[in-house]
Amino acid sequence: KPFWLKSTANSGPRHASCAACLHAPLPTLGVMFDFDGLEDEDPSPDLEELRRGAVSRASVGLEKAAWNERRDACRELLDHEVGELAVPLLPKLKHLADADEDYEVRKAARKALDALRAAGIAPPAPCMVASTISSAFAAIGSA
Repeated sequence: KPFWLKSTANSGPRHASCAACLHAPLPTLGVMFDFDGLEDEDPSPDLEELRRGAVSRASVGLEKAAWNERRDACRELLDHEVGELAVPLLPKLKHLADADEDYEVRKAARKALDALRAAGIAPPAPCMVASTISSAFAAIGSA
């Protein structure tokens, strides 16, 4: 069992076995806490609002020139589990994962894409219109 129970700047040490120390008044700081507001307000943040804010910050961060800001934007998407809200960012994440000049950015973008895939959100498939048009012209030319 520790010898000191409490030590404060104003009152000095308090001993576990000293009756005088246990009965001496503690100094007050002159600040009171108002508990009334806690009964009416919800102290927990709205998760949907936090996620929308994370997507907004990430969409700006993914366009930054500094590699560490792009990396941090990818990581923010991971931290907040944004899910469906990140769908507009998927093409940019895919581009960063494939072609960014910085390894850390590519790695963070791949991790964000993997987390989104695990949540059931996948990047859109490449456009098949060009190959379909090419096939149509090839069929017309051979006919």
